This record gives sequence, C-alpha cells and structure tokens, in this order.
Amino acid sequence: MSSKVAIVMGVKNEVELIALHIEHHLKLGIHKMYIIDCDSSDGSKEILQEYASHPQIHVVFSNVDGNHHNMHRLRLLAFADPDVDYLLYLDPDEFLVVPSRLSLPDIMSRHSYEVFTIRRYNTVPIRHVQQPSMELMQNLHQMLYYISTSSHAAPIELPNIAALFQKNEPPKVLHATIEGFVDNSGHGFASFGASSSGQETIRPGNMFLAHFPITSLTRFKTRAANIFQKVQLNPTFFQKHALHWWVISEGHRLGILDEMYASATPSANMTKMLLNQQEITFGHKLLKLNDADGRISPNVRVGNILSQFQADHLQQLPQDKIFI
Repeated sequence: MSSKVAIVMGVKNEVELIALHIEHHLKLGIHKMYIIDCDSSDGSKEILQEYASHPQIHVVFSNVDGNHHNMHRLRLLAFADPDVDYLLYLDPDEFLVVPSRLSLPDIMSRHSYEVFTIRRYNTVPIRHVQQPSMELMQNLHQMLYYISTSSHAAPIELPNIAALFQKNEPPKVLHATIEGFVDNSGHGFASFGASSSGQETIRPGNMFLAHFPITSLTRFKTRAANIFQKVQLNPTFFQKHALHWWVISEGHRLGILDEMYASATPSANMTKMLLNQQEITFGHKLLKLNDADGRISPNVRVGNILSQFQADHLQQLPQDKIFI
C-alpha cells in the first residue's frame, strides 16, 4: 500500500507556530496538508494566504470560529482526495517527531497496517524562549518531555499550573482513507461495516508527537484570551470536563497569566529533580520506546468514541454551503 499522508488541521490565532508547523511536516515527508483558518486575527490568516498557492497545501478561510460543519467538510475533502492514502489530524501545536535519518513514508512503508496510534507528550517549556524557531523544531529529539503524572503533585493552586502539563496525554490516530473508519478529531477512531473485522492497530516506537501547550508568554496570553471566550459560554462544563481550559481561563480573568507562565517553566534545579525522578525524559529516548509488541486492539473503544449516528451525520452535512 502507498503511504501518502495528509494532515488535516484547524487554525485559530497561531501566528507563532503555523509556518513552522507547515515547513516541519513538509520536510518530514507529509504529502499534503488540508488547513482551515477559523477567523484568525493575529496574522495567521495572512501567513496561510501565502501558502494557499502551494501545490501540497489546500487552505480554506472561514469567518466562523471553530465551526464543526466546516471542519468535517475539510476532513471529507481530504478523505476524498485520490492522491492521499492516510489522514492525520493535528493541531498547530503538535509536531511529529521521527529519527533524523528517517522520513514518515520510510516508517510507514515498513508496515501494512491501516491504523497507527501515535504517542503524544507535552514538552517541558523552556524559560526565556521569546519565540519558537525552525532550529528548535529541528531538534525536537533533544527536548525534554513529561512522561508521567507526578505522584506527589498537589491540587492546583493558582497561579501554580505546572501540574496541568505533568501528565500522560492521549495518543492520536493516523488512519487509512478507506470506507468504514471515522475519527474523533484524531484522538480515537471507530471502524464499522466490512472494514471493522480483522483490523489491527500498530503503535510504532520510532515516532511520537511533541505537544507544545506553552511556548512563549505572548502565545500563552493569546491562547488564554481565546480559551476565556469559550469557557465563559459554560464554565461549569469546562471545570468538570476540561480542567486545564478552565484554569487558564481563570488566569486570564484574574490577570495572573505572567505568574502562571513562570510556574510552568521549570528552573534548572527543578528540571534536574524531574529527570532524577524519571518524570521527564529526552525525545531521543522516546523514539526508542517499545509498547510490548507495539499493537493494540482496534475496536475496544468504538462504543464510547463515535456512534453510528455520528458516522451517518458526516454524510449528511449541508451541500449548499460548504464553508461559511
């Protein structure tokens, strides 16, 4: 099977990362990128306009923030592209990491699987980074990552938010463009119908996703303002089901984002302690991890990820107005 991978991604005010994200993944061997800008106001839209004529990049501009119909339509466009074999749903703050001597097609061509589960780790923020750079992204294997929840972590007491990122992150799924697979924004998948029997999922040890919840103070403040607007629609829901968003929203409301940012960027002594306690590790060690035989059951979570109703809903999106 051919291994041409397309990234599907929504963007909202990610001017620091969007160009780095595109260039990084094109260099890794990503075949195409399907991107929708959700009414950015920080310069992201202008950067994406420059990429709109790139032969490997399909860009859509929406004046709606986070419209689900638009995002689903973008996924369906990527799914229907005959020049794409696999889909990978990423956020702008997620960067694929593979060994420097390999490309993504190199890794995937060694397997005949239709579903890959890719591990995801929060980066340990670096103090005094004014803005992420291409040099930083080229050395993701040298960065530090959180690999476990701290056993002695106390309840979060603002402005200290370090514990928000000292946790295991759910993996993301890269799957083939075949009938019968439906995704949950890349965090899980369901298979049904003829393709649901006999499928296996492989968790390759020689790639993972570097997640950047925090980069610079400027980006942290921009993201906090965006998060605050969403959380205010239903604070109780976010406090119960998305605590990290609620906490950051509270930081914005209370005007303590500088203190929160400082608490999440560990000092040299704290970094040494976390290394000694094996709660963080280097990316090059993550590239050598093996999860038993590397395989997991494909359909264990079908019932609680997506229902047949949701699968049908993807096929019933309005045809008269694709993007608004």
